[in-house]
Amino acid sequence: MPKDKSLSFRVGCGLNKALDRIQFCGLSASYAPVRNLALYAKLYFPDPPASNPDYFAALAARMRHVAYCLDVTHRLPIAEDDVKPVPFCDLDLLG
Repeated sequence: MPKDKSLSFRVGCGLNKALDRIQFCGLSASYAPVRNLALYAKLYFPDPPASNPDYFAALAARMRHVAYCLDVTHRLPIAEDDVKPVPFCDLDLLG
């Protein structure tokens, strides 16, 4: 996961056998301005990924948006094949 390698994120989930359901999923997403920095989120008792296959891609995109908004360092050069940062931070989009 994901099927599209260009999305640049990975998901790993752990099963709680006693409850017979997913106990947690960890989402690691790339952060384009800094190649050796990854964004990470851990979700407890999420819905099964198969029930909403676009959920983790949307969450990775939201994590990147939040990171760009919080990034107070000067912008580093970004390779053309990387996702471009948003030119502004609209806090209303963050909910």
